[in-house]
Amino acid sequence: MALLARTVAGALLMASFDCSAIVAAEPSAAVSPPTFTSAKTPSPDFESLRVKGLNIALPGPQDTIDPDFAGIRSSLAAVGIGYIGYTNNNFFDNMLQAERTTFGRQVYNGQKPTFFTNNVMQLTYDLSRFGIPDGQIVLGGIYNFDTWAPGGPNALSLATLSYYQTFLNKLIELKIGYLANAV
Repeated sequence: MALLARTVAGALLMASFDCSAIVAAEPSAAVSPPTFTSAKTPSPDFESLRVKGLNIALPGPQDTIDPDFAGIRSSLAAVGIGYIGYTNNNFFDNMLQAERTTFGRQVYNGQKPTFFTNNVMQLTYDLSRFGIPDGQIVLGGIYNFDTWAPGGPNALSLATLSYYQTFLNKLIELKIGYLANAV
């Protein structure tokens, strides 16, 4: 009996604390849980970080296999850095009934099965944050691999180191630096 009395007294005590919290609030105000709203962070302007001064458009970030993987592209864009990487892979093989060598040597691409890859990575830095509208620095590297030596060297090298700016309301474009023609 004493145990039951203590249990009922404990329940009444807990109920009185819960009721006091409700009584302390205004009777007309409904108590609702607090809502948290986060300020929407604006999306980075990836377009301003694309390589400028090209006569062909490379794919934008939304058209790549890593649009914003783990927020890396957004984090870099916040400090003015953009990037693009791409690869060009080719496989050649003469499917006709022909000799696989000429006097024991391969003399053309595909006479024997031949593979070539050209891998490029370019970083851009936006200079508009320093008051140079459309200003950009580009640094790029390239790696080539060919299974047939006369097709080209297997090498890692500098592909681009350039400065870009426009003048006269984008009427004149200036791009200077090291611009490889094999990229």
